[in-house]
Formats: sequence, C-alpha cells, structure tokens
Amino acid sequence: MRTLGKNIFLYATLILFSTMVFGVRWPVFLAPDKEFLLKQNYIDTSQCPPGEGKLNPSIVLNISQFFCKTFCPSKWSWIVNSDNKCHHLSTDFIFKNYVIEYIFNQDGTVNYSLVTAAYGRENSPTSFFTFKFMTPVGEYWGCFEMNPALHFISCTNDI
Repeated sequence: MRTLGKNIFLYATLILFSTMVFGVRWPVFLAPDKEFLLKQNYIDTSQCPPGEGKLNPSIVLNISQFFCKTFCPSKWSWIVNSDNKCHHLSTDFIFKNYVIEYIFNQDGTVNYSLVTAAYGRENSPTSFFTFKFMTPVGEYWGCFEMNPALHFISCTNDI
C-alpha cells in the first residue's frame, strides 16, 4: 500500500510538472459549498427549526457548469447522498475532506476514480452527507487533491 501511495504521488507530481512545462491542461474543480447550496435553494430550511436546513435528496450538480476551474468534461456531475435530516447551518454543512478511491484494471492502470466530498461538523468523524463523483469507467482518469488547503481536485488520464 505504501508503494501505491508513492506511485500516485509520483504520478501526480509528474502531471503537475508537465502542466507547468508543456502547458497541458487537465480538469480542475471544487466540491459544492454551503453558500452555493443555499443560493441555489438546494438546502431546504422550510421544514426545519430556525437555523437548520436539510439537503434536497435528489441533487445532481454539473461540475463543468458550476465548479470547474479548467477544462472539465460537460457530463461530469456531483451526486448527493444525504440523510434527509435537518442540520445546523452554522456547524453541520462544513466541508470535511475528500476520499479518493482508484479502481484498477487487471494490468494495473486506473480504470476510474471515485471522489467523495464529505460534510459535517469540523472535528467530528461523522459525515452528515456526501457528494460523489465518478469518472467514466474505462477512460483511465486518476483524480487527486491538488492542495488540501484549497480543496481543488484534478483528474488526469492516459488516453
């Protein structure tokens, strides 16, 4: 597992270097934040106590339209997985982290990536809801978080 982590880090570093030197661009994007969700009326506050809200359980958000910084495919989307309960707007809608899973082919290449953005209370291990994004199967997209402080995701492929 340690070797896999080193290989992914090396791969990401090489891609970043080639982007800077050769001008190659890969998709760079963010996950939704509370302000966006409120502005777009994806958080319903009408069925909750004051200061609380719950996510619409059928949210599908186009990455290219709303969250893309560079060159995102038009069919990529964040899909919500919500507990459909009321949560405090000030503390429970905080972005916590990404979990990135790589699904490999038998030859060891990345078949696709699954990126999960988790939200909840800042110092709690529990997530109240997530947004998931899966790269198309068989297109060999490997995704990584570029800078944990900024929460940008980038995906590269071998095609």
